[in-house]
Amino acid sequence: IEFPCTGCGRTLKVPAAAANLPNGKVLLWSAESRFSFSGGGQTYTSLFDPATSTAAETLISNTGHNMFCPGTSNLPDGRVLVSGGIDAANTSLYNAATNTWSSAAQMNIARGYQANCVLQDGSVFTLGGSWSGGVGGKHGEVWSEAQGWRRLAGVPVTSMLSVATNTANGTFDGDSHFWLIPAGNGKVLYAGPGVNMQWIDTRGAGSVAPAGPRGDDEFSVNGNAVLYDIGKVLKVGGAPAYEDTNANANSYVIDINAGASVRKIAPTIYPRTKHNSVVLPNGQVMIVGGMTFAKDFTDNTAVLRAELFDPAT
Repeated sequence: IEFPCTGCGRTLKVPAAAANLPNGKVLLWSAESRFSFSGGGQTYTSLFDPATSTAAETLISNTGHNMFCPGTSNLPDGRVLVSGGIDAANTSLYNAATNTWSSAAQMNIARGYQANCVLQDGSVFTLGGSWSGGVGGKHGEVWSEAQGWRRLAGVPVTSMLSVATNTANGTFDGDSHFWLIPAGNGKVLYAGPGVNMQWIDTRGAGSVAPAGPRGDDEFSVNGNAVLYDIGKVLKVGGAPAYEDTNANANSYVIDINAGASVRKIAPTIYPRTKHNSVVLPNGQVMIVGGMTFAKDFTDNTAVLRAELFDPAT
């Protein structure tokens, strides 16, 4: 959705977040306004039914939560957990069975653009997120239905930051859009975008241990890391900075079935950043969208052709 920005003079776009629901419908949401984002307290949502090709819009205000640029998790019971964003400490839950939103416990650390990861027991781990709620100090915490959000003293964000990032300089680049891969028994692999991977243990007070470098890759913010098979992760693309830099085509398979081994594979046909990777039912991965030169609020250098990764070949 495009709209003119009176403050910066540019044409801006409001992206919609989306979540698949157990009933086959798709939940989408944007911000407090249909065509802008700034204030808090409410979010425009839409429920799309692919069976009838119809959508119904609802303005959600009962949770007091502007859910623009949040962390998002599909819970095992079918609900959707949305945390942070413009209202950076808030957490909201969507129940597809009743088509209702409700408030959940606030996070201990306000965030936006953080990464969420659903754990084996149905709890949610979150890390990073300096886009909103202040810059820096976005350490790990875990949400559960019974306890709300619990800060993990042993999981500081520090070891996940890269020398190539700018969080220390007052921007959100350094701890946004982390790649968190669940590994069972409360363990999570931080696969990037920094080049030094980390094992995170969310049990108890939590802990962090080195998992080795991601091969010869570079810092790759807005790249993708997608779990396409049991313990196997495909990493594709990204860029060494959030804006004003060329994307890369670097591709790797990370196997976490025994440690964290990294195998470099053929690069993508197109360098991409800000793209999406979607696991298909047959285990292949479709890579779509993105751009070859990182820049916000523009379609210049957009990659219009999709690519397909086949694990067998």
